[in-house]
Amino acid sequence: MKFWIFLFLILMPSASFAETKAAALLPQRNSIELVPSESAIAYDDLYLIVSFPNHQESRHIKFPRGFSIGQVIEYIYETKRGKICTDSQGILSINGYGTDLKKGKYWTITVNGNFLNVNSNTVIIDEDKIEIEYHQNNPAV
Repeated sequence: MKFWIFLFLILMPSASFAETKAAALLPQRNSIELVPSESAIAYDDLYLIVSFPNHQESRHIKFPRGFSIGQVIEYIYETKRGKICTDSQGILSINGYGTDLKKGKYWTITVNGNFLNVNSNTVIIDEDKIEIEYHQNNPAV
């Protein structure tokens, strides 16, 4: 009887052996391309104008398709986002220029000249012209 148990244990593959064999058949995590190559990513061209109190910056840039205005701004500038009026992820500040509605300090966003239904969560589309302007000492409307 001991002989049969011994033979059974030798011939029966262990769980770790089976896992090792299965792992060898599956592609290794390091060999799988987890991030698509740059050539596989679709990009959108956009023209970005940011007007600060004392200067204006203009950039023609490319960003991966599906990015929002807020994500683009956060990537380029030191940005804080949070709740402003009905926008839960509005722009609170860019490069230290903060929003204070009581003092008439706030940021506006226009896309292709349109400000209606536009906020920091608006997804950019190819060839959009995005203008972000800081207003100060003007009562918020």
